[in-house]
Amino acid sequence: MTLLVACGLAWQVATKSLVAHLAKTAPESALALAPGNSEALMNLAEEKLGLKHLGRYVVPDESGPPQSAASSAAMLAIATKGIPAPMVRPEISAPLRSQIRGWAHTALLHDPLDARALRILGQVADSDQQTSTYMQKSVARSRHEPLAVYWLMQQAYLEADYDKAGAYADVLLRSQTLFSSILAPVIGRMAETRKGLDVVKSLLLKNPPWRRAFFYALVNGIKDARTPLQLMLDMQTNGLPPTNEELNFYISFLMQKELYELAYYAWLQFLPEEAVAEAGLLSNGNFTSTSSGLPFDWNITQGSGSRIEFVDRADKAGRKALKFEFTEGMVSASNIQQIVVLPQGSYWLRGLAMGNIRARQGLRWHVACYPRSWEPLAESDAFVGVVADWKAFAVEFKVPSKNCKAQQIWLSLEARSDSERLASGSAWFSELSLTPKLK
Repeated sequence: MTLLVACGLAWQVATKSLVAHLAKTAPESALALAPGNSEALMNLAEEKLGLKHLGRYVVPDESGPPQSAASSAAMLAIATKGIPAPMVRPEISAPLRSQIRGWAHTALLHDPLDARALRILGQVADSDQQTSTYMQKSVARSRHEPLAVYWLMQQAYLEADYDKAGAYADVLLRSQTLFSSILAPVIGRMAETRKGLDVVKSLLLKNPPWRRAFFYALVNGIKDARTPLQLMLDMQTNGLPPTNEELNFYISFLMQKELYELAYYAWLQFLPEEAVAEAGLLSNGNFTSTSSGLPFDWNITQGSGSRIEFVDRADKAGRKALKFEFTEGMVSASNIQQIVVLPQGSYWLRGLAMGNIRARQGLRWHVACYPRSWEPLAESDAFVGVVADWKAFAVEFKVPSKNCKAQQIWLSLEARSDSERLASGSAWFSELSLTPKLK
């Protein structure tokens, strides 16, 4: 008898362990062993709905081909206009929806507090009113049901209840950043309304962990290109200025839209006071501050065989110089560049240079309309050979009236063949400036 009891207990333990395993990996097989297993029922329901189960979180199945431009546009339309009910794919038939509804009800009989079952009932409901009721019950049980939180956020957004929409968005983004690409445009649209702007500002002033992802995705849904700037300026006023990375997301967007003047204006707003005082047509021409990597500051591309850095000048205390050093025989693409915004007219690029460069072509400064760097407006003489002391140089160029709203200035090794990429030595540049040419 004792042996039979022990065998029975062992069978129950093994069966339960097997069912728990199958509930995650093969829910239909699990239900064959335990027809009322809630975990298996819900996993099977989500599988039929085309969802992936990730622990507590559920996201749309992305195992298929990448989204096309049309489907991306459809996603944005859903994000900004709302989700139609039922909240399921059109190809899911009414009988299957009814079956899924039955599975969810069975799961609730075994676990009345199952938030996932309530959310699934909301998904397969026949009306927005029913969906809303189930989604509210689901979120009341657990805030870790992202699709339920998302639906309620959308409902609040469509009803212009921006306080509630913002609260739901914050909950969702704190628990799952996968939704940032969909939610950021919605929050951006809220910020473009009088009622919603204060709500979005208050969310950002909490310095939420989703802030970076928000600014990355925000530009995909805004109507007014100034919306991110307005939010960033408010953050700065309240002691939470945007990071260089967040600012770069925005400025890069403006550059792609060819809004160069607005991009330059936005960049100026977040410069330190001392940098603003020194800002001219060319930024940081004395190489005194570390590069931020933003377009209107120096951007350095460090290729193999060379090193570009800002160093102290040996001849003048407190002065800096740009050092371009060749460290190996063969040099790959290396340069330092900056984008400027100059109106039509004639200009001088001036500076000091010294060094000892051994190369067939040498280093040259270039000026071109941005982004058409293959059509230079001007280039300097080659810096090659020995220049033992600082020597002034100047490059004259003219900005045309059309198709040249922004310009690019860069220094690079002239090389059209492998033999011309052989270089050694160093060059220094200092006191670089841009000035209009006097008539």
